[in-house]
Amino acid sequence: MATDSSTLFMEYLWDPDAEFREKINTIMHLNILEIGTKKAITIDADASIQEVCKLLGESGVKKVPVVSDNKVVGILLRSAIINYLEKQYLEQAKTTHQAG
Repeated sequence: MATDSSTLFMEYLWDPDAEFREKINTIMHLNILEIGTKKAITIDADASIQEVCKLLGESGVKKVPVVSDNKVVGILLRSAIINYLEKQYLEQAKTTHQAG
């Protein structure tokens, strides 16, 4: 049975989460390894900010486990890097302004 666009729109108005629930139901039976990445994305504890930014940009992830001697020692979030760089920039601007 064909469904016209006005019927679909009305269904959406009555139950906007129906499509989301339908999509969730289709993946609920999947094994987690079918969804996740095969190779863990990590960054070494000795990596530079530049290396971390490159990894986050290329991988598209927002956070990355930090490893040392093959053990997770922390998690680095993109927002933490942005906050750190912002503070560094503002501190440098403040110092430059005071010197000038």
